[in-house]
Amino acid sequence: MTLLETHLRQGGLIGGQPCDCIQKHMLELEALAEETAGITGEARYTEMAHWARDQGPKGTPAAIASQAFQGEYVTMAGQARLFRKRMMEELS
Repeated sequence: MTLLETHLRQGGLIGGQPCDCIQKHMLELEALAEETAGITGEARYTEMAHWARDQGPKGTPAAIASQAFQGEYVTMAGQARLFRKRMMEELS
């Protein structure tokens, strides 16, 4: 989650070039959240998986290069942060 937040705040760019990092982390998050939801039955993990699935296409290298979603990445970073904070609070 922290890596996803960082890449979102950077607009999916490394050295000014689009990367596949957002797409990669969204896929990982979706898979892990779905697996955890299946184990725990807790709705928050299903919500997280759906969010990652819905937002993931905005993080492909082509989507980043198009700049169509540049204004959304900071908001998405904030949403990812909220998911992470909730998980961290529950673990402490």
